[in-house]
Amino acid sequence: KILKNEKYTGSMILQKTYCPDFRTKKQIPNHGQVPMYEVADSHEAIIPLEQFNDVQQKLAEVRDERKGRATRNTPTLFAGLMKCGQCGSAYCRRNNGSGKYHHFIWTCRRYDELGKAVCPAQAVPEEILIEKTKEVLGADALTRDLLLAELKEITVPGRGRLVYHFKSGETKEIEWQHHSRRESWTPAMRQAARERGIQQHRKEGDN
Repeated sequence: KILKNEKYTGSMILQKTYCPDFRTKKQIPNHGQVPMYEVADSHEAIIPLEQFNDVQQKLAEVRDERKGRATRNTPTLFAGLMKCGQCGSAYCRRNNGSGKYHHFIWTCRRYDELGKAVCPAQAVPEEILIEKTKEVLGADALTRDLLLAELKEITVPGRGRLVYHFKSGETKEIEWQHHSRRESWTPAMRQAARERGIQQHRKEGDN
């Protein structure tokens, strides 16, 4: 609780808990049932925001290690490099979708935990992040060592934008967009969709 308390940075997040029943007056954690509100610079900070965000990243690494998704010895490719350009929080890797549509995304930790009322940051699909990073670095393949050698951080300042901050001091901003569903379909997926359409048409004809 102490390590995750944003009040030490000089800001407050209101309505982390709420009372669903005025008769019991019991407060329960707010997981998106009601809006949250951030009051920035509401009082004097005792720790820098950057230090607070570093701690959140470390806590996430510990959580991931315990869940078996990642370890400090085998970090994910972009761990510790992604940063939200809107609230300053670190980006984290999350599972998204299921089955054949499963993929990984990188999303702002504050958005992930508190919702878009606190930070409206956009998630970035990992396949797009890899594709754009290859373009920026002019590399056929990415390794953790290559990223750490070339990049200081990657920020997400707004929708469809990535800013690469190089250790040389240079920056490069690029645009990206989601691959359309049509482009992402494989021939097998298209064939399956055609077969479902034919079967549905036959059923309607029988009726």
